Amino acid sequence: MINWPLTACDERVGLLFTPYMVTSWQEAFEAYKPGGWVKEILTDVRADLGVKFFGPSPFRPAWSMAMARTSSIGDYEYFRDVLDYHNQIKMQFITGAMAMNQGSWEGFTEDQQRAVADAATTVMNEAFEQAQERDQYYIAKAQEAGVTYIEPSEEDLKMRKSRPIESDTNSNNSGLSLAVAHRQSCQRHLSGNACLTKLHFALERFENEGYSMIHPILLCGGSGTRLWPLSRKSYPKQFARLMGDESLFQASARRLSGDGFAAPLIVTGDPFRFIVTEQLAQTEQAPQGILIEPEGRNTAPAVLAAALWLAERDAEALMLVAPSDHVIPDVDAFRSAVAAATPRAQAGDLVTFGITPDRPETGYGYLELAEDGEPEADTPQSLARFVEKPDEVRAQQMLAAGNFLWNAGIFLFTAGAVIDAYRKHAPDMLDAVAPALKDADCDLGFTRLSPEPWARADDISIDYAIMEKADNLAVMPYAGGWSDLGGWDAVWLESGPDDQGNVCSDHATAISCEDTLLRSETPGLELVGIGLTDIIAIAMNDAVLVAHKSQAQRVKEAVAALKARGASQAVQLPRDYRPWGWYESLVIGGRFQVKRIVVNPGAALSLQSHHHRSEHWIVVEGTARVTVGEDVRLLTENQSVYIPLGATHRMENPGKLPMVLIEVQTGSYLGEDDIIRYEDVYARG
Repeated sequence: MINWPLTACDERVGLLFTPYMVTSWQEAFEAYKPGGWVKEILTDVRADLGVKFFGPSPFRPAWSMAMARTSSIGDYEYFRDVLDYHNQIKMQFITGAMAMNQGSWEGFTEDQQRAVADAATTVMNEAFEQAQERDQYYIAKAQEAGVTYIEPSEEDLKMRKSRPIESDTNSNNSGLSLAVAHRQSCQRHLSGNACLTKLHFALERFENEGYSMIHPILLCGGSGTRLWPLSRKSYPKQFARLMGDESLFQASARRLSGDGFAAPLIVTGDPFRFIVTEQLAQTEQAPQGILIEPEGRNTAPAVLAAALWLAERDAEALMLVAPSDHVIPDVDAFRSAVAAATPRAQAGDLVTFGITPDRPETGYGYLELAEDGEPEADTPQSLARFVEKPDEVRAQQMLAAGNFLWNAGIFLFTAGAVIDAYRKHAPDMLDAVAPALKDADCDLGFTRLSPEPWARADDISIDYAIMEKADNLAVMPYAGGWSDLGGWDAVWLESGPDDQGNVCSDHATAISCEDTLLRSETPGLELVGIGLTDIIAIAMNDAVLVAHKSQAQRVKEAVAALKARGASQAVQLPRDYRPWGWYESLVIGGRFQVKRIVVNPGAALSLQSHHHRSEHWIVVEGTARVTVGEDVRLLTENQSVYIPLGATHRMENPGKLPMVLIEVQTGSYLGEDDIIRYEDVYARG
């Protein structure tokens, strides 16, 4: 029996044992091709492990690495080269195997048998040595493409030994067998390590036409108070659909994906972790990691945590740090700017992106170019200094000077370069963030930074902590459209006003209005403006904002005033998003509450009970699997169930469409903290 290497997977490529026998390399090639049977039959495994590609176990290390490269950049000529080589080696092995294991010994003397065995052994040894030499060649070639070979761990070796390859005498397989193991065994092996760190073959980086893979770092913190009431602390603006059918976060993830980009690394807070995974899944992307901040500490600690996380895998990894709530309409132009900035970042510079200004904006910080800087250049330029948000007069002066750019808050550098900058300019922060990452907990695929050391990190932006102090800076000018949507006036501008300067949502009407933004965010709520000029009106079912456009930056004052009054509308949307879906309160009385609850397909609420309330559930769309005590039943549309006070209960959606039900709560106390969880697939307390 022979034990071939067990392969593994990362966030983009999976190469695993499968329970399906492949009887020829040609069949393996057909299986690996786009649309091949591998992709079809292993959809469930791919979903479980969050990778994009799976295939049968490869024959040797070079084969694994060829497949990793092939599935990443579609280099099928390289694949065929390795395929031809392995066909040659296979035939030599077959010669020896046939002589030793399948040849007939009748009529052979003992000496003759020994001679045949020795000859077969010689053939096999020569083939093995040749294979080793050729493997080194292909491994080197694959490593040039960014495919890295990682020696198996002791745990992996134990796994391999538990699944030996048995000899196969099937003539179609010519005495050889590909590795076979149960898919479920592989699933258990990897699902126990949610972060998927124990890999044999990991595709960390690749080069395609000189373009190095870039790791997007999407920052998803912040409360977005300047776009209240649509954006609130419970659901900030990056997750809202402000500019089309996708959220700003989804648009950012899609913008920084595709050729040349690795899967995104997300830095966010605990309340948003499931929103991030759900919205990414809707764009058909899987993150390479999600770092959970114990508390928001501004951008400097967040960027450092991401850099340290990447440096553990590749210190030269290129990081493109970007807020997740920006609007950049021309995706191709922005990617071209990133490509142009890459050489400077690879050389060790810290590159920031500057936007060519088209107006005297007081809501942005500025970047002053050095004397020899060209604001319209298509390559990175020398940077003189960062400039704080100016007043109107100073903004006019900087626009006229022509050597100032808006500070976009987007950065490109290698993980090693920015860590060195922290070591030089912010060593105390490194002392706090490094142990926060080292002592992090991994659960459900999230990396939870350790709270105690994280709390020691200064609450400061990367501009203040690093960029204003570093001497290896460069700025990449960008003349395309860009906005950070820092207020409703920016939303009005980016939404494309009509001939009268008005922007209206589907449920809003402007009559004799000019330069006005009217948005109704609630279906069935019609908003009408008459004779308005330079007005912003945003209507939701629990809050309405009306302001002069020139006062858009004062919206956060309104949020502060509502907080001071204890109004829940200051921070909480009427729709509360949860890992399993969402709910909203329809009616609230003294001793009752009516909710609409939407449960995503395949999702389940925790097994729970309440001390102070009973509940009635009425299914209005889909099918619910309901547990009440020991009773488990299915409810379809127009069916209902009563949950007595104190009874353990759970609802699940076993279907493929969202399930909607109406919940009527009655009792002396209806707060969300009246809940005891016994089981929860989302590991909530």
